[in-house]
Amino acid sequence: MLLLGAHVLVWLAVLAFHPSDALSDDVARFVQVAGAPGMPYRDVPVEYMPLETGVIRLVLDASVNDAAVRVAIISVVCDVVAFLLVRSIAGEVAGRWYLALALPLQVFMLFRLDMVAVVLVLTSIWLARSERRTAAGALFAAALLFKVWPIVLLPLLWRRAGRRGTVVAGTLAAAGVLLWILVGGVDAPGQVAGFRGATGWHLESTVGALISVIGDTPVRFELGTLRVGTMTDAALWGLRIATVIAVVVVWWRSTRRPDAVPEGLPSASAVAVLIAFAPVASAQYLAWIVPWSAVAAAERPRRVATGALLLAGVLAASSFLIYWEIAGGIRELEVISLVRALCVLAIPVAWLLERPAAVR
Repeated sequence: MLLLGAHVLVWLAVLAFHPSDALSDDVARFVQVAGAPGMPYRDVPVEYMPLETGVIRLVLDASVNDAAVRVAIISVVCDVVAFLLVRSIAGEVAGRWYLALALPLQVFMLFRLDMVAVVLVLTSIWLARSERRTAAGALFAAALLFKVWPIVLLPLLWRRAGRRGTVVAGTLAAAGVLLWILVGGVDAPGQVAGFRGATGWHLESTVGALISVIGDTPVRFELGTLRVGTMTDAALWGLRIATVIAVVVVWWRSTRRPDAVPEGLPSASAVAVLIAFAPVASAQYLAWIVPWSAVAAAERPRRVATGALLLAGVLAASSFLIYWEIAGGIRELEVISLVRALCVLAIPVAWLLERPAAVR
């Protein structure tokens, strides 16, 4: 309960003392999307998946301050539910690890919707473990239509929900995408994949951080975030292929390691690979890794993977001191982003190099 109390204290501190800049990114964009006239994607470019866009349009058509309160309520509820689900899936120790690893993220997670997808995936796996496979597949499909990242956890769904759950998830997700295209137009998925036509690498991505630190390339503000350099089609396709290969290797390694819980380090590594190779890697993406890393830390001591995520969370929180113009500048942000990206990459590396647990 002490760790949960720490979460509450951070939430209260953020609500009481947050700078105006804390509401100028995600919440301001939510309000803009919610109040925009016309059809999302077809009339108004939108970078969010259709289910998230639906939530934004339904709940956040309000002033920035009112929308911030609503987002904060959603975020708090999802954080608590995620904790309860992790504890139910993997035990008390995993629940405590979840609270510890998620604690530094609460500095900036309060005004974001990323935890909704995390809860949807966790609930799906919880249902699958309870043999409710159809419901598990339906919720997993909802998660895919809210955020793209759960796609790398399809092998986990297969192992827990079997063919039925996976087919349900795939069928409903495909139907959702088809409906999305029919309503939003054929360009709708491209708006999400291309972040409304941005041309630069996100500064906090692995590639963007490397370019900015090693290449000393100027940083610019583009479509709501800091970017650097220019993304080429060849580079993007190279990263996509590398991501697919790396995710396949992660899950192949899991099949060779029956001693490892699939909800643990294999899942954390698959998500970490996706983030490490993504052209956009915002700080809140770390929340996608936390539940699985918590399960992994409870399973057996994993100092490298657990320490890397904890350090990445602290670095992500410290980066907001720069965004909110409290301390530091662009140069410090570049270094923080690079170290954080390397921490994320360390998680799958630790999994691939880990030796099986000794048989007792």
